[in-house]
Amino acid sequence: MKLNSKFSLTLLLLALLFAPQSGAQAFLMQGGDKVEFTGSFELETGTRQGLLTLTGEVASGWHVFSVTQESGPIPSTISVVESDQYKVTGDFEPDTEPHIVNVEGFDVPVEEHEGIISWSVPIELAEGVKPDSLKIKMIYNGQA
Repeated sequence: MKLNSKFSLTLLLLALLFAPQSGAQAFLMQGGDKVEFTGSFELETGTRQGLLTLTGEVASGWHVFSVTQESGPIPSTISVVESDQYKVTGDFEPDTEPHIVNVEGFDVPVEEHEGIISWSVPIELAEGVKPDSLKIKMIYNGQA
């Protein structure tokens, strides 16, 4: 897939993160000090198809759980707010596989991402939509 025309994404990102040490205390953040998020999309040359990407830079000493974590810790979830200007045509996939670790207190292997992680999903723009003025809203929910 040849991609061109990388667009910066006007990103409304709501990240609900739970700190395990603080029990059920939660906070709503855009970016924040544990994970900093950015978004972008690229279109295939001459088409309305491309990839929408959410990148998280996880602070040193912290991690987020994978989108494929089946039980145990709360998995990361990423959703794209519906719009008539675009549609998501697949599932978010990470650019790197998670680290698999055994953690006391969980009966299953734990899937973690550290450092910089990007998740991408195929997207298709509606006819006539101008990519340079497009605003796409994504919601990240996860545990750090």
